[in-house]
Amino acid sequence: MEQPQLADAQHQVALRLGGLTKDWRFDRMSTVVHPATGKVTASYAAIAKHFGVRVRPCPPRRGNRKGVVEKANHTAAQRWWRSLPDDVTTSQAQAMLDRFCKQVTDQRRRNGSDGTRCTVADLAAAERLRPVPKSAPIAVITVARQATAQALVHYRGNRNSLPPELAGNTVTVTHRAGGTTLAIVTNNGVTVAVHPRRADGTGAIERTDTHVTALNTAALTASTSAAPHRSKQRIPPGPDARAAAAALRANNPASGPGGSSAAPVIDLAVYGSVLGTDFRLEACLDGNLDYRANDYRWLASIRAVRFRLQVCGGRLGLVRGRRPPSGVGPDGVGQGDVGGVVHG
Repeated sequence: MEQPQLADAQHQVALRLGGLTKDWRFDRMSTVVHPATGKVTASYAAIAKHFGVRVRPCPPRRGNRKGVVEKANHTAAQRWWRSLPDDVTTSQAQAMLDRFCKQVTDQRRRNGSDGTRCTVADLAAAERLRPVPKSAPIAVITVARQATAQALVHYRGNRNSLPPELAGNTVTVTHRAGGTTLAIVTNNGVTVAVHPRRADGTGAIERTDTHVTALNTAALTASTSAAPHRSKQRIPPGPDARAAAAALRANNPASGPGGSSAAPVIDLAVYGSVLGTDFRLEACLDGNLDYRANDYRWLASIRAVRFRLQVCGGRLGLVRGRRPPSGVGPDGVGQGDVGGVVHG
């Protein structure tokens, strides 16, 4: 999370809680402190001064200091986030989380300062908080977004328009934390649109009259009176395709009718008659079998069906079955498991 987004989120959380505490405990995150030294960064010091709080980073290698917070996050993730429907909006999810916290987490039992049993909600109501600053901290939020084909930019549950010539391009949405407007900027730093900010997650669409007119003009210009393309139309091969096929057949005469590779060879006796009995297994890697016999080398690729290839006593056998453990057969010749139909 970037520092402007962190400051905006802290301001919104403080407003929902209704006040500020004196100290804020942070993990050793680089947006707040330097991880090596634990000192607060100069940029976040201004944000802490705006809220009037004291930053208390966790000491290194002390996981128990923040274990309570991590367990609370884990509980929320397991008991609420995993059961959240897929079709809810951001505002609906926030309302469901608030209801979950009120009904479940705020009702956990604790011991009060006087030793009596109470709930977390009772302790929160009795805690004295300082007021939240009226204005948000000075931070500019910058987020990259990709424009849709309808010349809209999605940001925090709302959509904002931009010129149609930028449809499909990546732009930058920028606004000040707590501000009432947002700007859309191109990669060259040119501001192409300024819209009023709506509440997050409301699904609002902001379009200017200029963008609507330009989009309608672009749509009418791209329209045509030609017949629509039939995606399932069967088009026979043309002269160029037939000529290319004839050239391939001329370069590979064995692949035509009557050639040696017209049908797959499934009888390994053919290889036995070619190789004789003086051959040995060279390798069995990635489904490729490499043999040598009397200075004649050939490669057979086996695919589709699982078989077990064994070389025993100078005879080659193909047995269908499960993969045996890799190693050496009983006759000292390697054996492997490959699958499919053998092609010469």
